[in-house]
Amino acid sequence: MKRNENIVLLSRDHHFGLLCAWKIRQGLKKEAEIERIKNYVQYFWASHLKEHFREEEEILFPYANDEIADQIRREHRLIKTLASDIETTVSTELLTAFADALEQHIRFEERTWFPHLEEILDTQTLEEIGKALDLMKQKPIPIMMNSGNNILRIWYSQKDQYINICFYGIRIYFSESLTSVHLVSQAVQTEYNV
Repeated sequence: MKRNENIVLLSRDHHFGLLCAWKIRQGLKKEAEIERIKNYVQYFWASHLKEHFREEEEILFPYANDEIADQIRREHRLIKTLASDIETTVSTELLTAFADALEQHIRFEERTWFPHLEEILDTQTLEEIGKALDLMKQKPIPIMMNSGNNILRIWYSQKDQYINICFYGIRIYFSESLTSVHLVSQAVQTEYNV
């Protein structure tokens, strides 16, 4: 089944996640230095996986907060815990557990969760999800960031001329001309004209 174009960016991330699991297994099989594999896991977690989890949790969960999303949350926590454990005490068993958990998680999302989302969400909702994912994937330029309590984040995206504000988990998108504001909070979405 062909993936909906609005969530295909997450499927592309999954390709690299599967490649990560494969590389870990190959490294272990070829008896690569365990510290080198550990460094790769730390790099992949910090550079890719952590952000991917955030995208799913902030963008997809509000639209499908059900038992499948609960399972995804548990799997995210497990993988995060394994990555943290690898950072402090690396072992072949931990690396194998991380690779296995990551692959199983990705397979579950691709075979169960994404088809579920495509079935329960209408076209307009999927398009809004696609726009939100596009914005997050652009690596926008921060204008202001309050990292102390992470309550307020403001950034500007050069690609589509958007200003994106996240305040207490409520995401607001200002359009290019700043004539409309798109408010996304939980499963509620509203457009305000200014």
